[in-house]
Amino acid sequence: MVAAVTSFLIGMITAGVLSAIVVFFAYSTREEGPFRNNSFIQRRPILTGAFTYALVWIVVVASGVLPIAQYHGSNNHRFGLETEDTYQFAVYPPPAYVNEVVLSAMGQLNSDDSVTLEIVFSNQSGQAAHEEIVISSSDVMWGSMDEVFSFEVPSGTYEVSVTAMFYQNGIPTPGTTAMLTYETSQRLAAGHMNELLAWNVELLVAVAVGIGYLLYAYVNDFSLQKPELKEGKRERYDRTYEEYRSYEEQKED
Repeated sequence: MVAAVTSFLIGMITAGVLSAIVVFFAYSTREEGPFRNNSFIQRRPILTGAFTYALVWIVVVASGVLPIAQYHGSNNHRFGLETEDTYQFAVYPPPAYVNEVVLSAMGQLNSDDSVTLEIVFSNQSGQAAHEEIVISSSDVMWGSMDEVFSFEVPSGTYEVSVTAMFYQNGIPTPGTTAMLTYETSQRLAAGHMNELLAWNVELLVAVAVGIGYLLYAYVNDFSLQKPELKEGKRERYDRTYEEYRSYEEQKED
């Protein structure tokens, strides 16, 4: 679970540090006194920090820079086939995946029937894999997607072309189709699903911390009464206010 833990630490440290910087800036720049002109950030420093924490987490996760971004879960494409089909398929790189594509099939064939599949993986660089696969009645069954064949394909995005030929008693019968469903999938590296499970748990922890942060911000910035000014400061503020009023009255006269 290295990728999940590393991603969680990166997100938590980044969000925590930036949030602390915002809170420090808000506290250090806000004005005191009866004539203060503070912005929302300066009036609600903890709440602003909580918003920063949430925003940083969203940006970090969405940016795809975390190690866990390599883990996409199951990578498969299921299709029915009459005679031919073409589709896009991405082969993800290690360490989250293995560069091996598996062809599976589900359905039913009579004992003397078979299907030959020609499958080609190609991209702008040319063909990366070209396999011819024979599927017999012993390879498939109803209700179960069984592995038929596997082959190595380099990482990348491919256009996959599949052509099928149905055989009865060893004789090709063009135009005849088999009652089969096919699936191409990529093998997952060991521990792949454990990484995703750990990451989901850690995201819940990050959300819980964010909710706690928001609750604390509400209590601190909205609910609690601000402490009374010390007597010396109150007198200075009152005196300053009186001087300001006298100055304004003189201007009007």
